[in-house]
This record gives sequence, structure tokens and C-alpha cells, in this order.
Amino acid sequence: MYFYIVLLSVALVLALGLLCFIYYNLRQSLKGLKYSLMCYQRDKRFPNHVPFLNKEVAEIHNMIKAICSQLEQNHQDIQMEQDKLLQHFQYSAEGIAFFSATFENLYTNSHFIQFLNVILSQPTFDVSSLFQSSLFENAVKFIKDPQQQNIFTYQIDSNGGHFMVQTIVFEDKSFEITIRDISEAERNNLDRAKMTNNIAHELRTPVASLQGYFETLTEHENMDPQKRNEFIQRAYKQLTRLSDIIQNITLLSKTNDAPQQFTLEPVNIYDLLHELINIESKDAIAKNESKVIVLMAKDVVVQGNHTLLHSIFWNLMSNALKYAGKGTTITINNYLDDADYYYFSFADNGKGVEEQYVNSIFERFYRASEGRTRDQGGSGLGLPIAKDAITFHHGNIVAKHRAEGGLEFLFTIQKK
Repeated sequence: MYFYIVLLSVALVLALGLLCFIYYNLRQSLKGLKYSLMCYQRDKRFPNHVPFLNKEVAEIHNMIKAICSQLEQNHQDIQMEQDKLLQHFQYSAEGIAFFSATFENLYTNSHFIQFLNVILSQPTFDVSSLFQSSLFENAVKFIKDPQQQNIFTYQIDSNGGHFMVQTIVFEDKSFEITIRDISEAERNNLDRAKMTNNIAHELRTPVASLQGYFETLTEHENMDPQKRNEFIQRAYKQLTRLSDIIQNITLLSKTNDAPQQFTLEPVNIYDLLHELINIESKDAIAKNESKVIVLMAKDVVVQGNHTLLHSIFWNLMSNALKYAGKGTTITINNYLDDADYYYFSFADNGKGVEEQYVNSIFERFYRASEGRTRDQGGSGLGLPIAKDAITFHHGNIVAKHRAEGGLEFLFTIQKK
């Protein structure tokens, strides 16, 4: 009996010792694990060596380390995507602002502040001031009661600008407001409608004339041959004018809507002018008793589109021959060039244009005086075509009076 008591006591002592050893070992391992986690919490880095970790706790430590590394990588990826998104917002052409459910501004890009200051009467840097403006009343009503839809869009017209405002309400009741400037699109729509009306107006005259001439020729079969020939010549003139109008409209449309259709090649401007003056416009220059002087080197070469470059000088020449008057001198001068551009002057010493009309002569179908273009056979598109062709070649053009009389066009054309 005594033997069993001793044996049980020894077993209890050994068990207690083993438990103490396990407890101590586990405590030391947990202290090491705690130390490792504190290092990560402080520096976002695990220590290179963690003492006293037993095998099981070391495995747990490595699992935690792997999870934390993955979380850190995920955080970096999210941060990178967030930076990309914020950079996109900052450089976006739209004004973008995010607000909390309590109308607190969370983020605003520069375009939003810019557009907001155009819309509101008083300049402000306080984005939240839009909620007090009657112009954003519809957006505020939607934010407070979005009902079934979470997107609401409407247009604001203010201070000469046109803006599309869009509001998106998210599930947590936070929301986004974007402002897009559609002023240019509105102007383009108005210009397109105006141009359509002008085209119809321009086509109506030659079409009506052709209809009248052919009706007369059809109804009077026994017309005097000389008179008949005169009517045919008039009809041919109107048909030519109609063809010119259609061709000019097509060129304008391509220049503005499909510039990629124009191929680029080296074009010698001196050779182009030589052909224009001595072949294409030779009869018109002689009939007008005009003189053309070219002050230009023979090696002026532009990497551009031949058709458009030709249209620049063709239309400027036609404009001068039609409106400057007889006996005028036309001077074409390449007066300067630098690393990127050629600088040209196209001048005449004729009648010129009244000061009040100089800034309008590049408008499509514009007439300084009613009937002027029709009487002299123009379509009102020559100078707009020249301007668009110059813009295509990354240049610009202005017109001004010459002190000695006449009109001068100063324009640039990019070399490449």
C-alpha cells in the first residue's frame, strides 16, 4: 500500500513538473509571439529572429507573418489603385466631388471648383456652398430622396456657360456630383444648325436659277439661238457655282470631322505657288490686270497635305482677285522661319475691308455687305477653308489693314 502511495506521489510530481515545463515553454513562446506582433505593429516589420518559439507556435507565427505580408501587399495594391484613381480624377476634364451622407466634402478635383465658380455668382472655395444655391436645388432634392433611381442628371445654364450635372447616390447614402462643361458642344450644335441654314440658303440661289433657266429653255423651244446660248451659259455658270459650294462644304467637313483622312507628304511651297500663279490662276490674274510678287526661297518645304496647303493659297489668291480690285499688286512673302514654323504674309494693295468686318471675314458664309459674294461668284467659304487648312497644319492666321492700303494676311505653318 505504501508503495502505491509513493508511486502515485512521484507520478503527480512528474506530471506537475511536466505541466510547469509546458506552461513555461508556452509562456515563453507566447511572449516571443507577442514581441513579434508588437514589432510588426510598431514598424510594420517582423523581427529577423524570435527566441523561445516552440514548433507549434512557430508555425502559427509563420502563418500570421504570411497573412500580414499578404495584407500589406493588398494594402499597397489598393493604395496604388487609389492613387491612380485620384490622379485620374485630378486630371479628368470633368469636375468631380464626393460627399458623405452628412454632406461633408470628402474629395474635390480642381475642375469641380473651377466649374462651380463659373456657375455661381460669387467666387468660392467652399464646395459645400453649392447646396445653398438655387441652381443645385434639383440635385439636393434628389440626394435627400433618391427614390428608386440612384442617378440624376440635368443641365445648368449660367453666366454664359452650359454644364451637365450628374448626381449618384450610393448605398451608404454618400454621393458623388460631377459637372461637365458642354458649352463647346452647345456652341457646336448652334454652329451646325447655323451652317445647315446657311448651306440651304447658299444652295437655294443657284438651284432656283438653274430651275428657272431650264424651265425657260423647255417652254420656249423656238427661242432665238443666241438667246438660248446665253441662257445655257448662265445655267452653266450657276452649275459651276453649285459644284464649287458642294466641294468647299465637303472639304470643310473633312477638315473638321475627319482630319485623319488627309495624308502627309513633303510639299514644296515655292513649287506650289509657281503652279498656282503661272498655270491655274494665270488667266484670272491677267483678266484682273494684277501683278503677283513672290518673295520666297525655292527650298521652303512643309510636311503636310498637298490639297489643304494648295487650298490656303488658292483661296487667298481668289479672294484678292475678286475683291481687291483691278490692277492690284499681290505680294506673297515668307518673311521669317524658325525651328518649327514658316511665317507667311499674303498682302494686296487693293480696296481692303472696313475695320468693323476684319475680325469676321473667317466666319463661314460671312458677307461684309449683302450680295457681295454672290455678285462676284464666291461661296463665302474660301477664307474659312484657308483658316481650317492652316489650323490643320498647327498654324494660325490673322487679317489686318495695310498702312499703304489693302488687306494683309499673316499666318504660320508648322514645318513638320
